[in-house]
Amino acid sequence: MGIFQFFKKEKKVIKYILTLFLISRFLLTITGVYSRNFFQKFNENSVDWRYTGKSWLDIWGVWDSGYYLDIAKRGYALDQNYEFTVITPQNSFGNNQYNYAFFPLYPIAIKLFSYLFKDFFISGVLVSNLSLLIMSFVLYKLTKLLFNDKIALSSVKFLFLYPTSFIYSAVYAESMLTLLIILACYLSEKKKILPSVIVASLAALTKLSGILVTMPLMINHLKSYFKTYKDFRSKVNNQAVITKFLLILLPLGTIILLIFYQSLDSGIPFIFFKTESLGWGTKLTNPIQTIKSILTSTLDPNSYFILKKIALMFIVAEITMLFVSYKKIASSYWLFWFMAFIITLLSGNAAANLPRYSLMFFPQFFALAMLIQKKPIFNSLLTTFLPLIQILLMALWVNGAASL
Repeated sequence: MGIFQFFKKEKKVIKYILTLFLISRFLLTITGVYSRNFFQKFNENSVDWRYTGKSWLDIWGVWDSGYYLDIAKRGYALDQNYEFTVITPQNSFGNNQYNYAFFPLYPIAIKLFSYLFKDFFISGVLVSNLSLLIMSFVLYKLTKLLFNDKIALSSVKFLFLYPTSFIYSAVYAESMLTLLIILACYLSEKKKILPSVIVASLAALTKLSGILVTMPLMINHLKSYFKTYKDFRSKVNNQAVITKFLLILLPLGTIILLIFYQSLDSGIPFIFFKTESLGWGTKLTNPIQTIKSILTSTLDPNSYFILKKIALMFIVAEITMLFVSYKKIASSYWLFWFMAFIITLLSGNAAANLPRYSLMFFPQFFALAMLIQKKPIFNSLLTTFLPLIQILLMALWVNGAASL
């Protein structure tokens, strides 16, 4: 199919996605610019991230953006001589926050774009927004394949309405990660094993959580090959089948090679995990204890750690949606969503970032789209309140009040 034929065939969907993209980004940009100006006017201690000198662009870079840009410009380094704005806490965590905690694919994409646009930050914004646009289209195609056109269009709408979806446009890896995860699943549904595995491997090189996409891939291919237990017994020893299932484990191999490379580059074995632990407090934690800790800090009248308050609301929302959507969406995608959620809660301090990490839980968009089909009243409620919540979170995020 030629490029013109493609756009002609998908004209309706592309127009729909572009409309959602332009309206949402316009409103979010206004929110970001005015809220940052307001915070800086009345709060002398507010954090000011400057990358281009243009406020409508600079609002898309906070917190982790500096690390990704640093890797794009000078690669991994065992120092904190960052050439972009990076805010580290004045404690033991801050002393151990090196860029080895971040995976390389997103910075590599920024580097490649910088050859054309001559600016690392602008390149990062372009990579993220291009990923968002492609992601929206692939989500539509996957949802339509699994359900129907009406649910597919609604799932795309909820992708843009999701309370933290503004981060998809930021210099963060979430947009590229979610694109690669959804694309791998779509290729898997189309029975294209090798391409789906290659894309899944790229997701694993974007963020560690990208490895979770192997779950729906494995389940989808199991269903494809083995219709019954008898069929399983007859095919399980087939060398070609075994080879294909071993191929699905390739994303795990890419992560092992990356960890090995980082260890050699830094001279410190498993530096990724050590940096995550010592610099960000990411460690295996009982999820019940994590929720209890977040709840305790939320109820403490002396606690102003707004991030945990927001995280608690997202935890409740995710548990509710998982419960409501059980057996209503394909088991492969529900299990992916469930495991991604549980692993986030197992990550200690990192669980407070659930509002951002949940951006990769794409089956929730299926669940929301199906909900409004069965109960139309929720369509008006969600379409009204989700954007308001997103605008509030955007205002907090661009000013460093919530790192998300």
